[in-house]
Amino acid sequence: MFSSIIHKSLVPYLVGILFSIGLLRLTFVGFQISNGEIAPYAISEWLINYSGGFVRRGLLGQLFLNHSPGGLVGITFIVALGLLILSPIFYLSLIWLRSQKWNWASFVLVCNPAALLFVAWDTGSFLRKESIGIAAMSLVVTAYSFTEKVLFRRILVLSAVLLYLIAVLASEVNSFLLPFFVYILWKSRNLLAADRFLLLTSTSLPMLSVLGIFVAAFFQGNSRMALIMCDSLLEKGVPEAYCGNAMGFIGEPITTYIGSVLNSYPAYFLYIPLFVLSVFPIITHSWFKLNKPWFLSFLIFVAPLFVIAVDYGRWISLFVLGCLICIMSEKTQGVGHRVWKPMTSVLFVFGWGLPHYLNTPIDTLIWLGPIAWILT
Repeated sequence: MFSSIIHKSLVPYLVGILFSIGLLRLTFVGFQISNGEIAPYAISEWLINYSGGFVRRGLLGQLFLNHSPGGLVGITFIVALGLLILSPIFYLSLIWLRSQKWNWASFVLVCNPAALLFVAWDTGSFLRKESIGIAAMSLVVTAYSFTEKVLFRRILVLSAVLLYLIAVLASEVNSFLLPFFVYILWKSRNLLAADRFLLLTSTSLPMLSVLGIFVAAFFQGNSRMALIMCDSLLEKGVPEAYCGNAMGFIGEPITTYIGSVLNSYPAYFLYIPLFVLSVFPIITHSWFKLNKPWFLSFLIFVAPLFVIAVDYGRWISLFVLGCLICIMSEKTQGVGHRVWKPMTSVLFVFGWGLPHYLNTPIDTLIWLGPIAWILT
């Protein structure tokens, strides 16, 4: 009886506390960025543009040049957009948790340090452009699984397609969401067969993934283009600090990125247990037993990211979020392993962290996860 009361009452409050702390942390970091106190790598990536010619990742930067007020005010718009783009996955998570009757297994899946709040516990991953692709996928699942009215469903799917188009032209990382989209479409095939509009719009999502890979492969840019980009931003009043970071890597061959990974030895071995921890709520869920081939295909498709870039935490989080959204697409209530009791669930969610960067110093608070930020 007592455990039943805990089950019904504690989980919504824990979710509310974690979501509130996470969003407050992101808002505080956003305030620092807007004031020019910090100039994160991610903002530099948002500012890559087409002023020197068409190049991968340049769409959002060109929109910034054409339509933003520039300077730190324009940077503030980017921060606000970065916060807004998180709303679809947070909304989907809340309605899914409610559909699961706020059980502990669903709590662990959503509040996993590698899932939604990953960007809050390691704010270096905040404003990364894969969040746009995650938002698009969240809109699709919200439309398919949690929207009854046909008009609203169509609006959500069309919005998701447009958002995903922006996503793949903003960063090729979003193209690695391809198998997750294929899974969602396959599981919703009966719904799509009954609505030609949904069928036509939804099947464009995998094709957009291919478009993103094509652009990344054939429009890598060069150092001259990076200089022109920088000049255009300086004319717009953007601080010079943003001309480095991601923009400085325009035109670099892929061997440079692979070399960075190889030179990180033996740091990447630390991410083996972190990966196991991150996927543990997934592999102990009833969804995994029924979808092992899909899980494996997701992992194979995302695996190249671990070879070509050092942001191992981001790639793990991308994989975990993709699997989580696929689980959310199932309309039936899932069953979690009996290991997820109140104590074990709370310890798992609060007791560890996932640094986004492979070479994160071992003595930083990020490794300790949410409990470190709550206590400090």
